[in-house]
Amino acid sequence: MHHEYSYIVLRKHTYYYSRRVPLDMRGQYKPKRIVVSLRTHSKRAALRGSQQVSIQLENHWSAIRVQEITNSIIKQTRKPQLSVDFDGCGFDLLDARDNYLKLKGHDKSSIFHRIAERNIEYAIDVIGNSES
Repeated sequence: MHHEYSYIVLRKHTYYYSRRVPLDMRGQYKPKRIVVSLRTHSKRAALRGSQQVSIQLENHWSAIRVQEITNSIIKQTRKPQLSVDFDGCGFDLLDARDNYLKLKGHDKSSIFHRIAERNIEYAIDVIGNSES
């Protein structure tokens, strides 16, 4: 058995669309209820307008739900890559640091050198310092 809900309310001879925001959509809306004027005095026109608003809201909410499901799947399946394959390159990160400082650091301050060294130390802590 299928029920059609009109979500219309008559106030001062004007019909309004009034619908509770679903619990899982409460984070998307400040009020707990959506109330908008359908700008008509005709019940028939209000029913048609209400149906159109309901369809659009359902489509919007469905899209948000699908996006949330997709985001949770992506978060579950995405794993950070914490290892780097250096095989065949003939260098390690310390070699890369030395080469970088030689090429870019000749006229830089001691702060530049300290930052470069610190960043390489962080990288080595996470992925190691493989040699070929």
